[in-house]
Amino acid sequence: LMLRVFAFRLSSPGLAVFADRPRLLNVRYSTKATPDVYFTKEEVAKHDTEDDCWMIIHNKVYDVTEYAGEHPGGEVILDGAGKDATDDFEGNEHSDAARELLSEFCIGKLKE
Repeated sequence: LMLRVFAFRLSSPGLAVFADRPRLLNVRYSTKATPDVYFTKEEVAKHDTEDDCWMIIHNKVYDVTEYAGEHPGGEVILDGAGKDATDDFEGNEHSDAARELLSEFCIGKLKE
């Protein structure tokens, strides 16, 4: 199933406005399974820049490097780079489509 959605940013809590140049993003609902690869928090911490951006959300590891420049909220995504960003992710109202898009970037699980 393919959906086309507008990218937007939040200018203030609860108020969505379209970016200066709104663009359509193709969002696919994924049935992609989580890879059976494990990373430690220390390994994830090494990937904490815009050019190499990994994060942990709900004990899964995501490489969002490719997406960081396209994030509708701008550079705020980098606040979670290299660390557990679960609270940051859940503290913002991400749509079901955003959650599905996130699943495309999952590269493994957090080693307990």
